[in-house]
Amino acid sequence: MLKDLQVAGAFDTKLEAYEYAVKNYEPGTFMVQEVKHGKGNYTQTFRTQVKFISGKNEGH
Repeated sequence: MLKDLQVAGAFDTKLEAYEYAVKNYEPGTFMVQEVKHGKGNYTQTFRTQVKFISGKNEGH
């Protein structure tokens, strides 16, 4: 279980990690991530669609 860019705990199951986290931290401030042995298990890619809206009207 990760909190503030650090490992905050290691658990036998994802459920145990989640239950600990929700009892001790605010929602949205932690991440539960499974860790396995092997090179193919430590690289993860996250994709998102983000739209930035400026405060300027830019001529419209």
